[in-house]
Amino acid sequence: MFNEALINSLPINKSKSVDKAILAAVVKDGRSFGDFNRLGIRQLIATVVGTGYRIPSRFQIRRKLKYLYQVERQKLKDLLENVNYISLASGIWSNNRYASKILNELSKLKTETKSFSITTDGTKNMCKILKNISGIMTGIMTVYCIAHGLHLTICNGLRLWSNKKADSNSVSNITETFLRIHESSEELGLSDNHDNMNKNDIDDLVTLVDEKRVMNSITAVMEKCRKL
Repeated sequence: MFNEALINSLPINKSKSVDKAILAAVVKDGRSFGDFNRLGIRQLIATVVGTGYRIPSRFQIRRKLKYLYQVERQKLKDLLENVNYISLASGIWSNNRYASKILNELSKLKTETKSFSITTDGTKNMCKILKNISGIMTGIMTVYCIAHGLHLTICNGLRLWSNKKADSNSVSNITETFLRIHESSEELGLSDNHDNMNKNDIDDLVTLVDEKRVMNSITAVMEKCRKL
């Protein structure tokens, strides 16, 4: 059985090195702060490092992680000071609380005036949260992810979605918008003037019913993506 009395001391440089490795494991593997004080892991560490190493308690790990967080956050702030423009990417549930959280973090990092675009998956929840953010931060450009649009187009075209009316309508809207923006006017018989698109235009988009036509449209979109 593991004998805790064997834990004496370890050279300070070696001890610090093991401490850093434990912190890295907690961060990278999402381990709980008390994992390394479990009997099995203590035995493993004693076998590998030696019985002279004293494993930090969960309270010591929490304190060290808090300090590490402050150090890394300051590094990020210093890095962003020399950046003129920042593009963000987000995919979270729509909620005023999340919008406030994003704005608060941008303010803390002093980047609210440097942010000029946000890339999203184009779903209704993200459109809602972007509306909340744009009401406070003006000049933010919305960019819809081509990969997400292509994924939805393919899934919808191959009928991979469930038969729920709400889901079907939501996916169809995103798919049609994506096709309207990224396919050529010859393929859908629509105008090239995308700058004048409005809500009525989107609502009146052509619904692709014929499976062959859908597959042709998917192929055309994939060709477009290859050329980007």
